[in-house]
Amino acid sequence: MSVLRDELDLLTTDAEADKNYAVFVDDLVYGSKPSFDEVSQTFRMVATSFLEAAVTPSLPEQPQQMIGGLGHGFGRRL
Repeated sequence: MSVLRDELDLLTTDAEADKNYAVFVDDLVYGSKPSFDEVSQTFRMVATSFLEAAVTPSLPEQPQQMIGGLGHGFGRRL
């Protein structure tokens, strides 16, 4: 969580962020390239959602609840 917060802060305070993004996109992305504004807005939205969810997790009330699609235990009880 601290790394994600640091990256969010860096995104808004680093004057070189858009230039670094341009180099990254030019070197690694083929085809249409989303703008820095689009990417940074989406990153902020997703990162903020993750951080908010981490602060108020919605964990199962009882550990015996079913979990599916994780590793070997498809639908197994914990």
